[in-house]
Amino acid sequence: MDLLTDIHCHLHEPDFESDLGEVIARAVENGIGRFVCNAGAIADFEQISTIAKQYSGIVPCFGIHPWYCNDLPVGWQGELAYWLVSHRAGVGEIGLDSWKQGIPPLEVQMHVFREQLALARELDRPAMIHCLKAYDVLYQILTDDGTPISGFLLHAYSGPWTMVGPLAALGGRFSFSHPCFAPDRKKAHKTIAVVPSDRLLLESDSPDLVGPEPYRPYSIRRSDGRFRNEPANISAITQVLAAIRGTSQSELMQQIKKNASEFLAPIV
Repeated sequence: MDLLTDIHCHLHEPDFESDLGEVIARAVENGIGRFVCNAGAIADFEQISTIAKQYSGIVPCFGIHPWYCNDLPVGWQGELAYWLVSHRAGVGEIGLDSWKQGIPPLEVQMHVFREQLALARELDRPAMIHCLKAYDVLYQILTDDGTPISGFLLHAYSGPWTMVGPLAALGGRFSFSHPCFAPDRKKAHKTIAVVPSDRLLLESDSPDLVGPEPYRPYSIRRSDGRFRNEPANISAITQVLAAIRGTSQSELMQQIKKNASEFLAPIV
C-alpha cells in the first residue's frame, strides 16, 4: 500500500484511548498508513508495545524525553536496551530542551541523551530527536559522539535554516508539522524550502501541534479547550508544502514516501 508515513506521533496517549481504531482508519482513508509512535518515559513502553502489536501500521520507538529524564531508576539503560532489541524499535523521543521551564537541567538532559544516543549507535537504530533552543549543544554532541549509521530525525524542526546543511551532513532528517505551514510562519517556510529533498519528512506529533483551522479538519476539542491533533490531518498540509517547495504535490509526496521508507528500513 503506497501511503504516507506520520514520522512522529504519540498514539499511546490517553487522548486516543477510546477511539484509536477510528483514528487509524481515518488516517488510512486520507493516505497515511504508517505511524512512528514515540515514548516519552519508561512508563510508556508497555502501552506502545501493546498498540504496535494490535495495529500493523504502528512503528514503536522507545526512549526518554528530556522533560522526563530526572530520577531515572538504576539500570534504566538496560531496560531501554531490552525494549529496543525485543521490538527492533527506533530510539525516541530523546533530545535536549532549553526552552521549557521547570524541567531537568541541561546537564542532566545531556547525560541521558548521550547514553541513549550511544544505544542508537550500538544497535544501529534511527534516533528521533526533540530539540528546542539547544541546537548548538546538540550539534556539538552529535559531532563529538557520533551518530547512528541509520541517521536521526529532528522532529518538528525549529532550528535556524543555516543549520540544516550541517545537520544533514551528520545524517539528519527533518520533519515538520501543522503550525509550520501557517501563512505567517515565514521563517519556518524558509527552512522548509532549504531542506534537501531526500531529507524531508512529515509528522503530526499527535495529539499535539495542531495547526490553524485549515489544517485540522479531523480534530476534536479536548476537555482543556485545546484541539486534539491526529495523523489524518497530514493530508491537509501536503498542498501547502508543495507550494513552499515549488514542486508538484504528487512528485513531492512520492519523494517523502521514499524518504520515510529508507529512514525506517532498519526497524520495519
